[in-house]
Amino acid sequence: MINYCKKFLKEEKKVISATTLIVVAFLALYFLILKKPFILGNDQWFQYNEFYREWLRLIKDCFNGKGLPFYSWNMYLGTDFYSSMVYYCVGDIFLPLLLLFRNNVELGLIIETVICLYIAAITMHRFLKVYTSENDNIHLFVALIYAFGGVAMIYFGNYMFQRYYAFLPLMFLGVIKYFNQNKKSTFIFSVAILMAQNFYMMYPTLIFLFIFCLNEEFKRNKKINLIFNDFFVLLGCLIVGFLISAVIVLPGVLAIISNPRIGEISYPGNFWDRNVYYGLYMSLISLNPVDVEGNFFYTTHEAHDTFYNLLIGIIPLLLCLNYVFKKENRIDLVTLIILLIIVFIRPLNSVMHGFSEPSLRWLFLFQFYILILAAKGYEVCQNKHLMIIYIVYNVIFVYLLYDGFQRNWIGVERNELHLNIIYLSLFLNL
Repeated sequence: MINYCKKFLKEEKKVISATTLIVVAFLALYFLILKKPFILGNDQWFQYNEFYREWLRLIKDCFNGKGLPFYSWNMYLGTDFYSSMVYYCVGDIFLPLLLLFRNNVELGLIIETVICLYIAAITMHRFLKVYTSENDNIHLFVALIYAFGGVAMIYFGNYMFQRYYAFLPLMFLGVIKYFNQNKKSTFIFSVAILMAQNFYMMYPTLIFLFIFCLNEEFKRNKKINLIFNDFFVLLGCLIVGFLISAVIVLPGVLAIISNPRIGEISYPGNFWDRNVYYGLYMSLISLNPVDVEGNFFYTTHEAHDTFYNLLIGIIPLLLCLNYVFKKENRIDLVTLIILLIIVFIRPLNSVMHGFSEPSLRWLFLFQFYILILAAKGYEVCQNKHLMIIYIVYNVIFVYLLYDGFQRNWIGVERNELHLNIIYLSLFLNL
């Protein structure tokens, strides 16, 4: 065990060091110099504080012989307290840590956020080492983009997304290990972790996982019977992983299935408001460190119609295009287009919100796929057309920024920090 830990730390030394430097620089800039508060999402403060208060009360009642600590009939979320809160908090493996900060939940969540940064960077780095070339500098670069892109807005302040996102590469690492070495343990473990972290995010991820697996199978030129065999093996592993996490997840799954909101069709049209598309385009290469209401391009409706900050960066974007535009990689291009269509058309991405309200949460899967393809397309200089794409992208970026000012969409003072970061993004990309 000690030797494994030493080997692990040696392999991830650069990732840990680089993540630490960025975290320290960000904390110093954000809290000490800019003196900005750490913003919790719409209902995070309420959810976490109410959860811990009620959870501790139920545990005390359990020890006093008043029944198991699973149900409460006096909570705002409904009669089944445990099932309701599984979605928000119970699957959080950092629960023991956060219980130490139950009188200061915000501080506990800051610590959890930083821990998730390390986990996201390390899991992505380890996945890329198996999935792509031996160029470790590219692996490090993409892993850091992935980690800090995930916390860019923590997907409008909801910590359950970030902690799920941090462990996501483990599942795809498990798939590749199965394809390459017939090893199943990593996949089973990752399914159990992700199910516990957020089962609600898991079922849309399984759709993407199915697409990803088919993509890999076709690239390996496998026969139909072998594809079916792999499908049933992975399905069996998936069931095992679910059963491992079932003690936490099953009550929540039952609650979600019985929720009347599931299947309610509430979208009036097939496409998003124009501002959403603008915001998506701008956010690809520009980090937005403020809350949802501070975005330049946004719509209302409880943030579900709002673009989620999708920090990728111009270099990974070009690396991805460099890879998919090569003739031998057209299968990956088709997969990327499928993901993009699901992002753009609202009824399709309503799968991320219980097949009811459309939600741009699908973007975190889109971002993940762009970044892993970027790690495969690092030889940018081989594609002469990329310079044209690079120039066109930045021209459109400048136009959208100018158009935003012309329409007076938002006050400059309110978004001073975001503006400065957009200017920095523009400077670095030009």
